[in-house]
Amino acid sequence: MKLNKRLNDCAKTLNDGRLLNVLSGGDVIAQELKYHAACLTSLYNRERAYLRNIEKSEQSQQWDVHPLAFSELVTYIVETAIFRLADMVYLCKQRLEKLGMLTPPD
Repeated sequence: MKLNKRLNDCAKTLNDGRLLNVLSGGDVIAQELKYHAACLTSLYNRERAYLRNIEKSEQSQQWDVHPLAFSELVTYIVETAIFRLADMVYLCKQRLEKLGMLTPPD
């Protein structure tokens, strides 16, 4: 039963149409499907690599907002003759949150 669930999860994650088509016939044990250990390992490794790439792309998107927030802060400094450091910290934190970056609580 665990093999059936694991195969279905991998096929859905990878959006593997051929594998999903085979698995749509029912339980892999009932279909008497035979998987080689090397094939299962390859499938699991493909899924892990795919998930790792998604995670890396999400992390890189979070770091891409820092230059934008910083440039807006510099613009604020240039346009404002008098400013407080606390105001700048607040503005930077507020802008990062609007751009989707998680910031620590006050």
